Amino acid sequence: MVDLLRKGSEWLEQRRTTHCSSPVEYRRGEDAHVVQATRGKTDYEVADDYGATIGSHVVDFLIMADELNLKPEPGDVVVSDGYR
Repeated sequence: MVDLLRKGSEWLEQRRTTHCSSPVEYRRGEDAHVVQATRGKTDYEVADDYGATIGSHVVDFLIMADELNLKPEPGDVVVSDGYR
């Protein structure tokens, strides 16, 4: 029997990479590689006991492992639209 969930996940990943990604620069030290990445953003807010709210966001990049050709390490940098 065919594993429909696995096949569906692979199909969706191909579409995400093809239609939702853009080139970014992945840097490690002096080395830089241009790869396709899909940008994700999570907004969140935290309220304290006095009603003050603090908000922020986190940006993530989804990069295919076989395109990167190296294992990510602490200190690696992604540059997108001039921002690190």
